[in-house]
Amino acid sequence: MERQFKAPESILNLYRKALRTRPSFALEEKASVTLDGQVLRIARASGWESLTNFGAEPVDVSARRVAVASRPLLGDQLATSGTVWLEP
Repeated sequence: MERQFKAPESILNLYRKALRTRPSFALEEKASVTLDGQVLRIARASGWESLTNFGAEPVDVSARRVAVASRPLLGDQLATSGTVWLEP
């Protein structure tokens, strides 16, 4: 457990960051779900979005500020099998 606390990219710290960010979401509103190529996009009217990259190539996320990422970004790119929450 000690190693999880100290490692910024650990699952523990991913969940801790996600829980701190979650109150910013407007949970009452509806979300739209789309599949754009190999990217699953969940968008809320408030502007929050979640992207999951199921493709073989990284996806550019430079246009928005990343609030939480399930794995380290490759510069401004979302890696394969990665998910990000994007701020409005």
